[in-house]
Amino acid sequence: MRALLRPVLLVAALVFAPLPVARAGDPAAPDFEKSLQRCRELVKAEQWPAGEAALRKVFTDFPEDPRVRARLREIEDQLKVCLFRRVQKPPTGEELFGPAAVKFNASLRDVEFFFAHPTEPLWTTSESGVRVLGVRFESTLVFEASSIRYLSAQDRVAAVFICYDIEKRGGYVVSPGYFRSTATGHVSADSGVRKIAASGTVELKNQASSASDYSDDVPLRVTRNGSDIQAFVGRKLVAKVSDRSYTSGYLGVVADSIGGITVKGRIDKHAFRKLVAEKYAERFAAWLEDGWSREKEIPDWARDSVVAAPDMTLSELPSDGPSEERAALTAMVEAAANGDEEEALHAAIRSAELPRLTGLYLRGVADLALGSHAAASDAFDELVAAEPEFVPARMFRGIARFHMRKVADARADIDWTLERRPRAAPAIVAAALIAIFEQDLLRADAVLARADSLGVLAGDLDEVRDWVHRMRRGPNFAQRFEHASDHFVVVSDHSKQVCVDAATLLESMQGQYAAALKPAPPGAPKARVYVFSGPEGYFDYADELYVQADSSAGVYLPMLRELAIWIPVDMTDFRDTVRHEGFHQYLHRHVDDAPLWFNEGYAEVMGGGGPEGIRNAARDGESVRKFVPVRELVAMKAARFMAIAEVTYTESRYLVDFLRRTKSAKLKTVLRDYFTALAAGLSHADANRKVLDPVMDVLEAEFKASL
Repeated sequence: MRALLRPVLLVAALVFAPLPVARAGDPAAPDFEKSLQRCRELVKAEQWPAGEAALRKVFTDFPEDPRVRARLREIEDQLKVCLFRRVQKPPTGEELFGPAAVKFNASLRDVEFFFAHPTEPLWTTSESGVRVLGVRFESTLVFEASSIRYLSAQDRVAAVFICYDIEKRGGYVVSPGYFRSTATGHVSADSGVRKIAASGTVELKNQASSASDYSDDVPLRVTRNGSDIQAFVGRKLVAKVSDRSYTSGYLGVVADSIGGITVKGRIDKHAFRKLVAEKYAERFAAWLEDGWSREKEIPDWARDSVVAAPDMTLSELPSDGPSEERAALTAMVEAAANGDEEEALHAAIRSAELPRLTGLYLRGVADLALGSHAAASDAFDELVAAEPEFVPARMFRGIARFHMRKVADARADIDWTLERRPRAAPAIVAAALIAIFEQDLLRADAVLARADSLGVLAGDLDEVRDWVHRMRRGPNFAQRFEHASDHFVVVSDHSKQVCVDAATLLESMQGQYAAALKPAPPGAPKARVYVFSGPEGYFDYADELYVQADSSAGVYLPMLRELAIWIPVDMTDFRDTVRHEGFHQYLHRHVDDAPLWFNEGYAEVMGGGGPEGIRNAARDGESVRKFVPVRELVAMKAARFMAIAEVTYTESRYLVDFLRRTKSAKLKTVLRDYFTALAAGLSHADANRKVLDPVMDVLEAEFKASL
């Protein structure tokens, strides 16, 4: 009760206390937001003593200010980091890399390695035989090998990969070449440098003279300095090029036998921060337990807030959260946020018994987990109005708004969250997903790079990073044709004409999709469509994406927002598939997750139902005899729907076709009303209750009569 009343008493004191009179020459009063921003900047710059002093000054400059209490979680987080890092010695090379690091400068990130042989744990060998050093470098790089076999028994010439950037899929291959004189002539291979890029490989102009006689065990030295890349065999300069395309990345070697390796370089700053964060994680946890005392570091008047690490937003509760139940309630929130529907239902029930703000919080998280995005958004709106600085409410509201396709509002909430909790993993994932939805891969890269620089570790982030990489890469077509229309970019390994035909067909369907649903929002990025010349490439691509595409002619990939289709012998089937998958893509722009009966049934109708049409007694008779009640079909979960797909797909197609053609006054607006409910953020169950349940008896009877 004391904690609940204190803000009221503070407001009363501010209202009734006489205001101080400003006098000429008085120093300007400190600005709370500017002071806090200064603290953030010092922490970001890793100026730990100065950051600690600035954070403590917040307490002295703003004594008993309710804004301090509202932002105490953030202040506390930063203070903990400053106190911890201030007492830590810089990490040594051996701590980070083991005994192979013979020299290391933590402030400059410069390192020198020596390896007798390229072996684990720092070196790994790929399936193609490339040995890769697991450290990312930037800027100047020197690679030396005192012994190397330049030519293998299979006549494969040694090579060194430098600055290989996995995300950009590019770098350089330095080939020292090979030259050996024999009694009857000589054996040789040209030296040079090739640039690898996503678009292909380019041989760079070699400015060095050709090498004279050399063979195995002549030392090799490869350097990267500025734009210059050079290779020396012994003292001979055998390759020299100038190129600035790739300045950071990994180092790899291809050679049958190599030893006495020295590598000197500067570690990439983002990779270094991640290394340090991982190294300090266990120490930080131990320090929190043994060396951190909130009672000693935070003034008594400000200690009404729970300790929460910046990437542990889900461990927070609103200001009226009951302290004795904090652990149980935050565990419930975390489980619901991770998709546990049972815990979400439990949270919804508990919300009615809790103080108002905490009840709103649990109810909002429960609604979000259960797909009731509109209800979740409303609950978080009310919570944000009551407690504007409660970060999780803004974060979850942003996620709910994104599901409702209020993308600009969602982005604003998530950006606000990350300003205050830059290491909040759920918010980082949401920011990346919004960027992916808007097809802004550069922004998605920036979000993920910042997470790396802050040392954020989360499985979801790795998965999102993998999707971004796959979106940028696309299928590995042997040949590539492309055509762009108003709304699509179609790429194929078949022909330019196939790209034009697919784009033209998709464009022609936009009006029909809009008439069935509603016009798409303007300014959306062009959707990608991949058309494979045959099933082999299509199924290989699906396997690579871990997509179950067995027996399918096409698929819409919501995470990547792309269509993938293969060309069958009968082009009628191809056109049906394009129209079918195009509907999925169009609906996804409006609704994040539509029920399968509506999504697949409508797509089947838009695709024409195949060569035989939407309804065909000879083709569909067996499935029609197995139709389930409509009430059961519309409530099916995905697993059961797909388990009897031959029946459910057919019944969904027949049901949507029936509802599009019905003359019944009670049923003729059902499809439009149902879509409107989904687009407004209602869950599948709520949409069923609002639109279908009131007419279900009529629908069951008239649909059955239409078969």
